[in-house]
Amino acid sequence: MPVQRIRVPLEEETVQTTGGGILRSLQGRVHQATVRAVLYGRETWPLQTDDVRRLRILITNASEALLVLDGVNELLTSRIRRKSMTMSVQCALFSFMALLFFWKIIFPVLRIIFLYTVGKRIYSRRNQLKKAGEWAIVTGATDGIGKAYARELAKDGLNIMLISRNQEKLDKISEEIKDQFHVDTKTVACDFTQTDIYEALEQEINTLPSIACLVNNVGLSYPHFARFSDASFINIEFIRNMINCNMTSVASLTRIVLPRLLKQAGHGSAIINLSSFAGLVPFPYLSLYSASKTFIKHFVQSLIPEVGTSKVYIQAVCPVLVATTLSGVKRPRLFAPLPDTFAASALDMLGVEPVTSGYLPHALQAFVLSIHPKVAALAAQITFQKVSKRKRE
Repeated sequence: MPVQRIRVPLEEETVQTTGGGILRSLQGRVHQATVRAVLYGRETWPLQTDDVRRLRILITNASEALLVLDGVNELLTSRIRRKSMTMSVQCALFSFMALLFFWKIIFPVLRIIFLYTVGKRIYSRRNQLKKAGEWAIVTGATDGIGKAYARELAKDGLNIMLISRNQEKLDKISEEIKDQFHVDTKTVACDFTQTDIYEALEQEINTLPSIACLVNNVGLSYPHFARFSDASFINIEFIRNMINCNMTSVASLTRIVLPRLLKQAGHGSAIINLSSFAGLVPFPYLSLYSASKTFIKHFVQSLIPEVGTSKVYIQAVCPVLVATTLSGVKRPRLFAPLPDTFAASALDMLGVEPVTSGYLPHALQAFVLSIHPKVAALAAQITFQKVSKRKRE
């Protein structure tokens, strides 16, 4: 029987390598290497049954090995893919956190700096007050911020009506302003802890030919940080006096003056209400004071939509600490300026912000303390502990 010769092609296959395709990419090379191992490097050979069986076994074993290699390749590829996905998630998270940091921290700080430098030069309406009317009314005008506002407004050429409790101090401040700024002044002595003063006060205000500005500055504070529940000075009379002085005075004088301002021919008049940083966030150990100053802020924010801003500017000024008798700060510093420094800056912010700190360092300080309510609460608690320690000593 003639021997059948089998011709086996040995040309290499050209296979494109794809992700995880080891078996496909090496199939041609393994086939060639296996056949050569059987044929001993020849192109043809008389293959017997044993040779064919041997060839089949070798090819099967090689295929199984390649399947294992292909599985390893898939495993490595999946790990690389997962690592790549993890890095993508981390990059996305980092980008989000960077954007959040910019939006919550960097942008507000830049906005504050812009408003207190460039913004007040563009948007300030301080120079319109003189065109709006002849007189400015200032309450609590014998000390601190009220006195500083009176001086700044007189510097702008406005006549000043000074309202406070002590007639002797009123006369002294009145003479100082007349001599230094050459404007007219009027004085009205009244106690804002009482509620029967407003009829007489309205009659005095009605004698003014025109009003440019009302500064509701009068206020009452705590003598020191204290717990509302057990402080000896917090009694029913103290509560009534604080409400009358800090809240009733603001609402009552605004009600008296605002209709006049709306009816006047001039535009650009203003009502400036002195609030406090303690009115922006809950402030423990000054709880009643904080609540009364919050009233002023909300009162202003509620009035603005009613009145608009085209004719009368209504503003709440919320300082942190100013070196005044009321605050107890005796020596001025960067974050506790002199009243004159603060009042000049705050007046420049008229028309720039409806609720303003009035002074750049205070605005930055208020931003930091307002990031989380617990920050201000912690600062108040630390101050309370210091006060308590000094009292014990």
